[in-house]
Amino acid sequence: MSKFVQHSFPVEVSPESFKRPFIFAADAHPFVNGHRSLSVVNQHGLVKIYGLVDTHQEMRVARFLIIGTNHEVPEEIIDRVHLVGPVLLADGRFGHHVYYIDDYQENHSSARPSTLKASSVTFGLQSSAANAADEKLLSSIYELCNKHRGRIVLVPEPGHLMAFTLRVLDPMFNEEPEFADLMDKLYDEPAVEWVRVNKAV
Repeated sequence: MSKFVQHSFPVEVSPESFKRPFIFAADAHPFVNGHRSLSVVNQHGLVKIYGLVDTHQEMRVARFLIIGTNHEVPEEIIDRVHLVGPVLLADGRFGHHVYYIDDYQENHSSARPSTLKASSVTFGLQSSAANAADEKLLSSIYELCNKHRGRIVLVPEPGHLMAFTLRVLDPMFNEEPEFADLMDKLYDEPAVEWVRVNKAV
């Protein structure tokens, strides 16, 4: 059986999301030939990104920038975006462009340091097993991540039963009030034993 498989990644966002540039993220095996194997279509009103992946390699987060005409591209990623293609929305009334963000090139190249300003936040819970307070906190964070899918994601820390990392995938999100409210909650929540903020991830 071939290890190279054509995958699709549906972009599940509301129409409001297309009014400004936004970053969509998905777990994916590395793309064969990088961005050159990617394409994008509008399938019955749903934006879908297609890519040829190598399933014998470990999965990682793939990020895409979706912008409309006259939208500004964040400076910190301008030299790492590759055009996947245009896509028409709302019966052709709006045209957007999908770009692949080459994070792999940045993270594995010694030629230059990382300039991505998004942050990650790692925190640990006091209890050794989840209780009602922990579940309520985690549920509220997962709800926020689902609301802003592609901009922020919560993942368990490998090897730590009650530790989690909140990864900010959109460098513009950590300037928004909801992110500040979340940070206040982590620092004020009695169930949280420690919080570590990591810059430039």
